[in-house]
Amino acid sequence: MAHADFVLGDRDGTSADPQLTRWIERFLNSRGYAVSVNHPYKGVELVRKHGRPAEGRHSIQIEVNKRLYMDENTQKLHAGFLSVRRVLLELSQQLLRGVPLHDA
Repeated sequence: MAHADFVLGDRDGTSADPQLTRWIERFLNSRGYAVSVNHPYKGVELVRKHGRPAEGRHSIQIEVNKRLYMDENTQKLHAGFLSVRRVLLELSQQLLRGVPLHDA
């Protein structure tokens, strides 16, 4: 079974508003990436410790499949690195502008 390109972990909605997680999932899907949410990674202690969605502080772990940006045998970056970097930069910029969670 092939692994997703990105895995978003919000500890089953306890470290971030699930609407934010779904917004990020749709954003990445719209750029052609396969995304899984909370499987096989739900997020680790850092996400649990800092995520307080009720207080407006959301914490989501984003796992990126290495095959998107590097040759796993040689551990050297390949051309896909630039694409992943561009998409993550765009995602960061969108998040900094704000995401309307209740309209997502």
